Amino acid sequence: MSEQSLERAKLTKTLRLIDDESRMTRQKYEELRESVGGLKRGASSAFDSALHVKTFLLERARQNLINLGLAAGKPYFCRVDFREAGHDELATHYIGKYGVEDTQHHTMAVVDWRSPVANLYYSGQLGNVSYRCPDGNVEGELILKRQFTIENGELKHMFDTDVVAQEAFLRDALSELKDNRLRDIVTTIQQEQNLVIRAPMNGPLLVQGAAGSGKTTIALHRIAYLLYAHQDTLTPKNLMILAPNPLFLDYISEVLPELGVEDVVQTTYVKLCQELMGKHGPKVAPADPLTLMLERNLTKDAAERMVRCGRYKGSLAFRKKAEDYLGHLQSAIMPEASLTLGKLRIYSRKELLRIFTEDFAPYPLVPRIREMEKHLSFKMADSAARLVAYYEKDCQTRVNALKLRLPPGEERQHRILEVYEARDLRIKEVRTQAEERLKTYIAAFKVPTLLEAYQDFLAHYSADDPDLLAQLAAENREELLAGRIRREDLAALVLLCHGLFGLSRKLSIQHVVMDEAQDFSPFELSLLGTLTGSESVTLMGDLAQSIHPFQGIESWKEVAEQCYQRAGLETMTLVTSYRSTTEIMAVAESVLAHFTSPERPAAKPVLRHGPAPRFYRVGEQQRLPALQALALEFAESYSSVAVITKTPAAAKSLYSRLRKNTAVHLITQKDTHYEGGVMVLPAALAKGLEFDAAILADVDRETYCENPLDCHLLYVSLTRPLHALAGVFSGEPSPLLSAVSFTDWA
Repeated sequence: MSEQSLERAKLTKTLRLIDDESRMTRQKYEELRESVGGLKRGASSAFDSALHVKTFLLERARQNLINLGLAAGKPYFCRVDFREAGHDELATHYIGKYGVEDTQHHTMAVVDWRSPVANLYYSGQLGNVSYRCPDGNVEGELILKRQFTIENGELKHMFDTDVVAQEAFLRDALSELKDNRLRDIVTTIQQEQNLVIRAPMNGPLLVQGAAGSGKTTIALHRIAYLLYAHQDTLTPKNLMILAPNPLFLDYISEVLPELGVEDVVQTTYVKLCQELMGKHGPKVAPADPLTLMLERNLTKDAAERMVRCGRYKGSLAFRKKAEDYLGHLQSAIMPEASLTLGKLRIYSRKELLRIFTEDFAPYPLVPRIREMEKHLSFKMADSAARLVAYYEKDCQTRVNALKLRLPPGEERQHRILEVYEARDLRIKEVRTQAEERLKTYIAAFKVPTLLEAYQDFLAHYSADDPDLLAQLAAENREELLAGRIRREDLAALVLLCHGLFGLSRKLSIQHVVMDEAQDFSPFELSLLGTLTGSESVTLMGDLAQSIHPFQGIESWKEVAEQCYQRAGLETMTLVTSYRSTTEIMAVAESVLAHFTSPERPAAKPVLRHGPAPRFYRVGEQQRLPALQALALEFAESYSSVAVITKTPAAAKSLYSRLRKNTAVHLITQKDTHYEGGVMVLPAALAKGLEFDAAILADVDRETYCENPLDCHLLYVSLTRPLHALAGVFSGEPSPLLSAVSFTDWA
């Protein structure tokens, strides 16, 4: 029997096993569901261990049932034959996206791609190899590595791989057209990507990855791997993905479900901050600083002030000032008075300050006031009781004296009654006074709103440099007065909210994956560590795509030294670009060469060729027809086409004109859904996304000047397409495109 016939027989057997396992798992699931329902109906409010265990098993059965269903069409994608050193027998492993267990024989019919032995496929070449498992290093010989193309349960292709064949398989996969969602890459994970995915999660990991190196996809596969490797201690709700915007979350929404992972916390930094501040949080201004810088034609001085203020707000020095301000607020919000009841002094202000700042220090300030009120209420009640006891004793002394002094009769009875009435009045007064004094004292706490506190902090306490202090107070004063803040204000506001009111919820996150990490500030990175109580984080970023000069990271060394010096930041670099063709990456790298960084090695594209990028010089009247013609041309061949502008305003203007004769979508900051097709969007929103083809509008000298920000924006735009790239300009081309040849539009 031929090898192909043997493999077809193996596939048939595996599919039959999956069918049998699905049937048994469904039966088990139904039994567990009925059992859990019965336990819930009879459960008391106390913890029920049987219900807890059965609920866990029910969820495990549900997930297994889903995975078996997903595995049915394509149970595995490769086979490895491995002989462990010192053993004669040959172990054959079929590797798939989901593990398939033969429960009757207690063996794995298909090994999960995340298992240790799967490293033989991702990292091993034929010959002597090793892989690491929980028991240590396993050495031996890799005899065979065979790849399969299986569709709908049918074996389409199979071939035994060497380096050349594997590269051909990768090129074929990369040549496929894009739809409107990011997909998993389980079958094409490369060795350098595999190392990132399987890196330990016990500390901070930084991945500097070139455009198109698969950072986002790798991050998602890393989450799936961590859940597999730490399944006894980690749940999906303990992991959080921080994405740049809601549109990006929609774009990546299908990857984790494809990998059998659900319920991972997925959010944006802005949304997370707003949720944590709850009712205390002000609104975030719709126009971000990048848009303001690009669209308002700011003077050089105004732009420099914005950058200076923004970068300072993102610094750890600014964080220290915010923490110091919270310390200042402790005493500033307290009443000046001591606490008395009648002539009895309960606490001096100095004693009250000590109690507030030391005894109740673990509480945020407003909850601390409530705890202080409870304490003072007991103390006041105790003091009032002492006064009442004194009045009782004094009353009895007076009554006894009257009894000795006056003979029995009406006058003595009247005088004694007066003493009792005076006592009762004094007791009533002291109790009323105790209640009112406490209310008055607590009401005298001067608690600002979060926005009031932040404005006070900016104006008086945020910097030692008087010029910087004045700039911080004035920079976005009008927005603050209107109750709106910028993204750069969020870190300090969350910190102040944490210290003033407490946050709306506690984060039970054990590991954070941050995409586009270069756009975060040191303050923001350190704050996330504070909020989660963990330095276990994966930072995915690219300094070449840093487009937020007022808040982002300029150097990874800065991050290592400022944010993760204690834990130690492990750094990995991805230089191979899998997205764009060699021709497209050559143009992108020529642009980036104008502003190089030693921390960002040049990207090395996979040897996949395509049409040469086209750049056209157009007259003013030709601009719109040229863009329409290119959009229509690309739409005939490709599923997703992006028309990329520099700014949101330019995108909106171009869309309003293109839509008259072309089927296009406008992508804005408010969009949460990614449709595919032909779309118009600004460069900042295109970052992180990828398309079959891209058309760059207005790559002229005035639009893209020779400065780092414009260089990075243009680089981002150039590195979005997989297959085809074009650009148009009127007048003179951008000096950043000095290595590119141009054609007049005809």
